[in-house]
Amino acid sequence: MFTTLIFATIIFYVIRFYYKYFTRLNPLPGPLPLPIIGNLKLSTFKNADKFFGELNRKYGDICEIILSGKRIIVLSNPKDFNKMFTMSTKSPYTTRFPMKDGLPEYFPATFGVSSNKDIKSWRYNRHLFVQAVMSSTYLQEVLNWTNKCFVEKESYWNDLYMINENTPRELDLNKWIVRFTNDVTAVLTFGERAYTMMAYYEVLSKEDNKKRSSEVKLVSYNTVEKSEKFIESFKTYLGGGTFFIVVPRLLRKYVPGLKGKTQKLYANREYLYNAFSELITQRRKEIENESLEETLDRKDMLSSLIISNTERDPKRNDSNSYELSMTDEQIRFNLIDAFSGSSDTTSNFTSILIYYIAKHPEVKKKIFEEIDNIFNGDITRPVSHNDIKELKYCPAVIREVSRFHPVLPMIPRYITEPDNLAGYNWPTGTQFYFNVVGILQHPSYWDDPKEFIPERFFDDQLNKDLRNLLFGFGVRNCPGYKSSMIEMQCFLCLLFRKYDVELVDPNAPLKTVIGFLTACLELPVRIKLRK
Repeated sequence: MFTTLIFATIIFYVIRFYYKYFTRLNPLPGPLPLPIIGNLKLSTFKNADKFFGELNRKYGDICEIILSGKRIIVLSNPKDFNKMFTMSTKSPYTTRFPMKDGLPEYFPATFGVSSNKDIKSWRYNRHLFVQAVMSSTYLQEVLNWTNKCFVEKESYWNDLYMINENTPRELDLNKWIVRFTNDVTAVLTFGERAYTMMAYYEVLSKEDNKKRSSEVKLVSYNTVEKSEKFIESFKTYLGGGTFFIVVPRLLRKYVPGLKGKTQKLYANREYLYNAFSELITQRRKEIENESLEETLDRKDMLSSLIISNTERDPKRNDSNSYELSMTDEQIRFNLIDAFSGSSDTTSNFTSILIYYIAKHPEVKKKIFEEIDNIFNGDITRPVSHNDIKELKYCPAVIREVSRFHPVLPMIPRYITEPDNLAGYNWPTGTQFYFNVVGILQHPSYWDDPKEFIPERFFDDQLNKDLRNLLFGFGVRNCPGYKSSMIEMQCFLCLLFRKYDVELVDPNAPLKTVIGFLTACLELPVRIKLRK
């Protein structure tokens, strides 16, 4: 009897599932979904660009899939993208994901700027976020720390590889770029060093049984270990977001392997949140016990958020009301947004950028020429803002790489009121995924879209709205885009004014895992001093 009931329930669920599927509003082409898992088996999200590319080729510029029980409309034509560029918070396209089902179990729905669905709260958080990361003082710190951390990285390279003009040394440049970006981002965001480059140097030097050079300066083991644990926890936390979006709650709750992973993600999140709380509490105490001049000398984002709208804030208005100062919880999620946006996106894209430069020798030659014209053979002085302003070809290369191999292969939007898009009327709650590769390589909008031509971006008016998709679009665009561009251009100058970089295997594809973000796995290169 019980078995019969279970069987009947399953049959009823399957019939109901397909009845709803075949009677859905605005039926579009797409792969046939399965009950419970939808199209999850097809979209493992390890190669999201290939998945969305195949959807585009097979079903056209508009199609649909089912993930985690949710219908998703996939769009690949730039003409369907125009509404996304509005800067109005009244647009129905201001929300990335529906904050229901799995996501709010893991990410907060009303804090920070990335996943905040409360427009009033989002506007307040974004204002203070932008105030912190767009100030001239902060942008100068980006340049300062990029220069400092590169010099530190060189001290490790000199000890490990003894790079010279004649014998190229092989190394995984991605491993260094990830740690370099983490170290820069940590000190800018938290006002404290992360020491992940130092930790990696220690691992490699022990493997090679190398005697440490006097040029290398190390800190205590406990400091480095604590730093490494925090960074690894942060990576795990970010990766968990995709898991909660894609895997249905029923599977997360009852399937043994998935249930165990869910519990581990919750435990890791608890550790990370506590680490942030300790950091914020400690910084508040430090600021309370120092003079106003000492506080104003702090240039990191954490300190800026703590003093925002308080008597120590030089940018506050003349009223004596400070009720809008940030709580510890608000600060925590803004820091998470800042660190994830800067470290993950910037590091992965920088590795992709170096890969394409090394893969195209004619492009690398032009970069050498531009940098040489600016620095005139001086390979030791720090890169300045004036140097960055003189660059023309390097930013064009950055834009072409982001068009060719975007670090964000898909951009989600969830409408908060009914709207017409792509010729169809959609109800509130419809989820859209914009296929970024399809949009940035669409033949109706780009000449020779499959060719790598940085010079196309010398035209400032060329696809003006699409040229900066690396940093998102509309009101939800990346608030730290200026600092990211400064860091990447500074890194290019520091690297290529002194070093020549070649791929170990010029014919090998770039090794990546592509989900909601393109993650570079390795970048094996040969590096030598330029003559």
